[in-house]
Amino acid sequence: MVTKIMFLTRVLCAPKKLPKEFSNFPKRYIERAMEQIEFKNEKGPQYQDKELKRKVFTYGMHRPWTKEFYEANYPGKHIDQDVVEPIKEWTIYRGDKVEIMKGKDKGKQGYVNYVVVERNWVTVEGLNCEYKYTGGTHGVPKSMIKEEKPLLVTSEVALVDPFDQ
Repeated sequence: MVTKIMFLTRVLCAPKKLPKEFSNFPKRYIERAMEQIEFKNEKGPQYQDKELKRKVFTYGMHRPWTKEFYEANYPGKHIDQDVVEPIKEWTIYRGDKVEIMKGKDKGKQGYVNYVVVERNWVTVEGLNCEYKYTGGTHGVPKSMIKEEKPLLVTSEVALVDPFDQ
């Protein structure tokens, strides 16, 4: 009986799922979508079962199961590992109210729209934006798109206490 209680408390004290897994996809599916086998031995009794798989990925604004992520990490491409400051306890989640500490939107407050834990990035809804033109060929008029740029969690944003207003 004691072991069940100890096991239960370990489960309850375990760290919660990080925001990268808010997609509701099974973990197996995400691992399979990210899997890139660069070399695999032939099957047979005379061959060892060996596979060369990619272990280092470049994370960006696209989720690991998307086509854009695969194109940024296609098999055979040399990738330098990004240097990311480790964070012991992740405190900013999607929907939290934050204040921007640097840049042209310094001092403005907004809600976290998107989180990339692997790079310590968050995007804030409607802030730190870049405007781009698209279209404009063969009689199609140009249109402007507003794209939110990521901010570093460690130095560029700070959590706002919702009760201090």
